[in-house]
Amino acid sequence: MPIGKSLDAHDQFRMALGIYYKKERDRTEECLGQIVNILGSSDVESKQVEQILQALTDHYARKAN
Repeated sequence: MPIGKSLDAHDQFRMALGIYYKKERDRTEECLGQIVNILGSSDVESKQVEQILQALTDHYARKAN
């Protein structure tokens, strides 16, 4: 349901906050999925560490994957 004028300010804020947290949760789950995949790869440990650090850097810099 889109945020509309029929909702009072409190409800609009709660909806916006809910949307924000869902997006952040989805982003975090995607990053963790990438890390699990990296750890499951046959790459050498140093390469895995490099890939994990890049995934975390991208995540916290809010870069799209």
